[in-house]
Amino acid sequence: MGLLPFDHVVIDSPLPLAQAHARLRAATGARRFLRFGRPPFPFEGEVNGTDVRIRRAIRYKNSYLPRIHGRLEPRAQGSRLAATMSMHPFTIAFSAVWLAAALVIAVLAVPNLIREKNPLAIIPVGMIVFMYAMMSVGFWVEAGIARRRLAEILHASTPPA
Repeated sequence: MGLLPFDHVVIDSPLPLAQAHARLRAATGARRFLRFGRPPFPFEGEVNGTDVRIRRAIRYKNSYLPRIHGRLEPRAQGSRLAATMSMHPFTIAFSAVWLAAALVIAVLAVPNLIREKNPLAIIPVGMIVFMYAMMSVGFWVEAGIARRRLAEILHASTPPA
């Protein structure tokens, strides 16, 4: 787990490339904007040839849900999924603007509030900590679940760290 919500994932599978592709494609449904009830597939997105563009299919909203972009590659002893996990670009932009605004407020207002012994000085700092924690937890929890599910689908002997 890093500081930023971005990760590389490599899953080595004993399955041949064609079989790994078929299993991953069978576990992936079409993207849906609205979902009611339990999703029928563990992932949604596209698995075309060796290109993989998926995300976990969840029945709740999580703006920090990792998008998984990668490739299936043949290996001497099976296949490999090499991918990156990242947030949606709009979510990254919104979070960056929000954090930057809170940081500017903290830099400009907090020194004056501290000199005046005003307890409101903690609010901008708390906003930064809260947003970072929400972003990190929302991303890393889902990234861990996605790694384990992908390892199960591809019959990886040891789940990636």
